[in-house]
Amino acid sequence: MPQRRQGLQHLIQVIDANRSVNAGVDVFQKKACSRKSQILFARNRRRGKSAYFDITVLPGPDFVASGDEAAYKKCKAVFAGMARNTYYCGKFGVGSKLKYIANHLVTIHNLSAAEAFVMAEEAGVDAALMYNVIKDGAGTSRMFEVRGPLMIKRNYLPATMKVDVYQKDIAIIGAFAKAIKTPTPLFTLSKMYYDMAMAAGFAKQDTAVVHQVLRTLAKKRLKKRS
Repeated sequence: MPQRRQGLQHLIQVIDANRSVNAGVDVFQKKACSRKSQILFARNRRRGKSAYFDITVLPGPDFVASGDEAAYKKCKAVFAGMARNTYYCGKFGVGSKLKYIANHLVTIHNLSAAEAFVMAEEAGVDAALMYNVIKDGAGTSRMFEVRGPLMIKRNYLPATMKVDVYQKDIAIIGAFAKAIKTPTPLFTLSKMYYDMAMAAGFAKQDTAVVHQVLRTLAKKRLKKRS
């Protein structure tokens, strides 16, 4: 998250420094911009001097933009220098919706990776061996590949995404799904294990720590059987 904020600040600085190329394009962060910037932006919007589009950063990093297409094209070269891929996705707001969907999948895939590692452990399969075999096959996922090494080491620091920070994303995704009345059985079930990670004191650790949550549950069940 700190790297992402720095990236957005850098993006703003680059566009501001290239006003001759990006004339008429104002970039700001909705939650971070000053009151003065908001007033100036609103005034320019009323006068037709500013274009408005939202840009969302997906893991990769990939930039997803939606809104004013002409403004996007003026800034596209800047985005290309900062992201692996850039996508223009149509009317304003679509980019944010894609962000919700991406994080919805991340939530599920991260937990499924943790589940696979616990299954391997309980079956007596070496975690590193399982990782190397699975990551090259149909059962892999980006979360399995990225967070698998943390799960192998059972060390969830440093965090690329902290559990407490990710709670905000989970809440946003849940509210979005509720608003559009779409069923989310896997996401809803997954949320419980992130809540358990919070309750267990793992707030500042990487979300890969759901692996430890499942390991603890597995050990408790083993004790009950014995």
